[in-house]
Amino acid sequence: DGPRQLILGKGAGMDQVRRWFGAAAGATTSAGFAIGRTVYFDAAADWAKAGLSREDAIGRISTNYQAVVRAWEESHG
Repeated sequence: DGPRQLILGKGAGMDQVRRWFGAAAGATTSAGFAIGRTVYFDAAADWAKAGLSREDAIGRISTNYQAVVRAWEESHG
């Protein structure tokens, strides 16, 4: 039980996140991810500008989070 690593999103786009997940797939120390801005930032910004309804913002955030989870599962089996 040595040190473990988390992949941080750093506001990156999904293409970059997928590359990071793929690079970490073979690492025995890879423990998971802590990704926030990639999931919520654009939807929250659009909602704050009143360009997006609350429900649509929630839907986009949910869709984005599901995409991150799916990318993790695809890269880590």
